[in-house]
Amino acid sequence: MSVIVPTRNNAATIERCLQSIRAQTHPEVQTIVVDNGSSDGTPDLARPLADVVLDAGPERSAQRNAGARAATGDFLVFIDSDMTLEPDVLADCVREAGTGALS
Repeated sequence: MSVIVPTRNNAATIERCLQSIRAQTHPEVQTIVVDNGSSDGTPDLARPLADVVLDAGPERSAQRNAGARAATGDFLVFIDSDMTLEPDVLADCVREAGTGALS
């Protein structure tokens, strides 16, 4: 599973977001942050908590696409950098996808 987090100037929220991804009960979660030229230190805060930190833009869709290209997981999840996840969210997603409930 790869979680892609597009961001720009979100130093106030990025650490909390990435910590919530690291706290997931689902094993083997790759975290990819795709920054769009932040000037507030967002990439520096993200590096210790993410597996990959990229710089791409010019808009959110280009950031998501860059993250998807770098992803190695069987599933892709896109969240915004001001979001936090409850610990079982990713495990629930995989379980539901396996049962076909999300189709």
